[in-house]
This record gives sequence, structure tokens and C-alpha cells, in this order.
Amino acid sequence: MNNATGTADLTNSTLVTSVINASVQNAKAGFPASVQANIAAVAANVAALAGPIVANQVSNVSTALGTIVLGASPAATLTALQQAGSVNAVTDSAKSTTSSALVAAVTPAALADPTLTANLAALGAAVSTGNTTAIQTAAGNLGGSVNSGAINDVANSVKPVNFIQLASMTINGQQFTNFDAVTVTGGTLGAIKVATSQNGDAFAGGAAEVRAGLSYTYGGNKVDVIIEKVALTFSNGALTGAQVPANTAYSFRIGGGSITASVGLTNGTADNLFDSANGGSLNLPFTVFLAKLQSAGALSAAQIASLTPKSTSTFPVTFAVAGQAGKAVSVAKLVSGSAQKTVAQSVQTATSTVSGNGITTSVTLNP
Repeated sequence: MNNATGTADLTNSTLVTSVINASVQNAKAGFPASVQANIAAVAANVAALAGPIVANQVSNVSTALGTIVLGASPAATLTALQQAGSVNAVTDSAKSTTSSALVAAVTPAALADPTLTANLAALGAAVSTGNTTAIQTAAGNLGGSVNSGAINDVANSVKPVNFIQLASMTINGQQFTNFDAVTVTGGTLGAIKVATSQNGDAFAGGAAEVRAGLSYTYGGNKVDVIIEKVALTFSNGALTGAQVPANTAYSFRIGGGSITASVGLTNGTADNLFDSANGGSLNLPFTVFLAKLQSAGALSAAQIASLTPKSTSTFPVTFAVAGQAGKAVSVAKLVSGSAQKTVAQSVQTATSTVSGNGITTSVTLNP
């Protein structure tokens, strides 16, 4: 890293892998002779296993912290980060022993075998996602090179427990189970409905309330929206209600293009964000949020129209949730039938930040 030029991107798994590789080789003198004799293979294999996990943790911390706004004092800055939920990813990373546990789950002979590097990298990548099915498949491909009991312990330590589950998205009446990229028709984007349920006790016995952030970029303008309280209702795990109580603060920020605005407002009456689609969905109505800006007199009808996604276009959408007062709320999505932790997402306005788990998707809108 000292030899790198420019800015070192620690979210880059290739860089992280090379750093771990070099670190193992630099520590060669402290290893037994049998390890020293195969140090290149051992370094490559340890890096293959641990690299994806470390890169994922660094990415979560980097995203969760976002753009740090300095307060009047260090204590004020820390309090703001805690309230936003930004500190949760830092704490999770500091507590994590996943990398060392994974390396310990692989036999010494396998760590010294240069023919297993690709399979070990696949195992490290699977563990970084927390997807139990993917972990067991990758471990199975390594056969006796992995201690089954130890890898089960690793899988159990990274899988989501007590979480909000996102199963699918419905956009313009079309349903998708892949959250990464979707292509929809309809000419105009009105809302994104995310099928939501609760597995276990995601709120540790407290009120099922979250702070929610929504962000998208369209026509060169980035639109960020934060809702300070969304009250969720579940029945036997199924979402049955989602409401923004009256007198809840909303904050908006638009920038990066031809429109610049920073607006805060409070809803006079409760707003409903629940939809019965797919067994209970959290409804994120773009048009309703934009209408609030127009009603507040912050933007003209023409400006609102220019911020409303229309075909043909492709644009990113980010959704993030955090608990009240910065409490962590685990969010998972279904991937190949298994719950998989979502990565950290951050939405920031001029006055507020939501840093928590969530999803980012790329939406292509056609006529």
C-alpha cells in the first residue's frame, strides 16, 4: 500500500487480496519451516479466503460513514454519526472474527495447495455474502479440504438472524426477485413496492419503527429523501401496515444537475406506505414524494416533471433503513432461496443521514 500511487481504494477486493498476500509473505520468518517452504501458495490461498470478507467489511464501513459532517465538537460529531446509524458498521467490523475462523476451517494441506486457490476464493466470496446455500456449495467443492463442523460454525455466524426480509420488488406492476438490475415498461416510474416481512424479532422487543432513506439520480439530478419515522406493523411475520405518522419530518436534497434545493417539511396527516402486493409490501411512491416538494412551494411543476423518471432511461435507486436513535436493524434479501444480508447503504440530505442496510438497483425504464 505504501508503494501505491494516488488513493488506495480499500473496497477493491483485488487490492485487499494483494495486501493480505504481501502481509503473509512478509511474516514468513515467524512460520514453521513447512509453511515457509510453500509461503507463496499459503499467502495466495489465505488472501483468496480473507480478501472478499475484508473488502466487504471495509466497503460497509466506508458507505455507512458517508460524508462526515463535523459538529461543534468531536462529541457532537460522534453523536450525529450514532444517530444516523453510521457507527453500526464500524462496530460490526471491529467485532468480526470471520476471516480468522474461515482460515482455521481449511486444512493446512489445502492452504499450501496452489491448485485450490480458485475454489478457496469462491468460498471466501460466499462467506462475504452470508448466504448459507452459497457457503455450503463452495465448501462442498473443496471436499475434505474443509472441516465441515468449522465451516458450519462460520456459516451460522454470518447468516442473518432477527431481520427484515426483502423478497421481491414490484415496479409498474412487474415483479422482480433480482434486486441488482431490472428493466420495466410503462413510460413513467410511479413507485417501487418491496415485499417485506419480519423473521424473528428484528427490533429486539422494541417498536417496529425505522428511519428510511430513498435516493435516485435522473437527468443529471440526484434526489435524496429521508423520512424520520416509518411505523411498521407485522402479523405472524407478514407486513400488514406501514405508516408515516402525522408530524413526521421529511428532508429533501436535490443537486448535481440543473436543480439545486434543500427542503425540510412535516406532514400534517399520516402517510400510508403499505401495499398489499406480494403478501405485504413497503410502497415507495416517487410521485407522492415529489408532490410534497411542489406543495411546499420548493419546486415548480416543470421542475417536478424533470425529476420524474420517464422512458427511455436507466438510473440507480438506493433504499436504506436504520432504527430509531441509530439502532441497528438487520435487513436481508432472498437469493437462491436463502436469506442473505444486504450491504450498507447511506442516504444523506443537508440535515439528516440514514446509514443502514438496504438495496441498490439499476432501473431501465422503457415505454
